[in-house]
Amino acid sequence: YELRAGSSLAAARNAAFSVLVFAELMRAFGARSETRGIWELGLFSNLRLFAVVAASFALQLVIQRYSLAEELFQTQPISLAQCGAWVALGAVPLAALELSKLVGARQTKGKRRTSSGPR
Repeated sequence: YELRAGSSLAAARNAAFSVLVFAELMRAFGARSETRGIWELGLFSNLRLFAVVAASFALQLVIQRYSLAEELFQTQPISLAQCGAWVALGAVPLAALELSKLVGARQTKGKRRTSSGPR
């Protein structure tokens, strides 16, 4: 998208890197259980995980905003709109994971109903 929008290759790499980082950070919440969703477990039920994800998220934003970090990591400054778009794109794997849990739970309920019916 960044390349098609007229951004440089460096900006496109920056976007791809950020989206992947945000995706993995958010997916960590979904990976806590194979069957229970984050709405069941809660974001704050594992405070250490929440703290690590929040700190990592903040560090990712620092890398994008401060000139010393930009030089060290070869990133470029981003706008608030870009940041929002990248976080939204990063949420897609978490949404897919949570959706698969919902589908799996419904299929399991359906199997239980048909197998426990009258014989």
